[in-house]
Amino acid sequence: MANLKDIRKRRKGAQNTKKITRTMELVSSAKFRKAQDAALAARPYAEELRNLILRIAERAGKNLRHPLLAERPVKTVLIGVATSDRGLCGCVSGSTVAAPDCSAPTIGSSTGITDIGHRTSDIGH
Repeated sequence: MANLKDIRKRRKGAQNTKKITRTMELVSSAKFRKAQDAALAARPYAEELRNLILRIAERAGKNLRHPLLAERPVKTVLIGVATSDRGLCGCVSGSTVAAPDCSAPTIGSSTGITDIGHRTSDIGH
């Protein structure tokens, strides 16, 4: 049986770990908020670029012949699954990996799944 000194030491260690974990969560949420704000700030530029491309395509009409703009049937669909390499968001990585398994059979054409990040590789995609 552990004596009182060992119990206090273990309790203090657990409290320190809790403080460190809380600090890491605050830092990661601040980084996430910053990245989210940057993505939202870029949205008007992306919409304007899309409108510009549509206006160019309208003016060109049927005369626009570029291989990347040609309509063709979908033969293969590739799903990219991106997860983190490290951090405290294990449940997010797990949910991200589970999502393509749900949508892959409903697509209808041949489907491939590629992984980006260590957590995806560890889980088995």
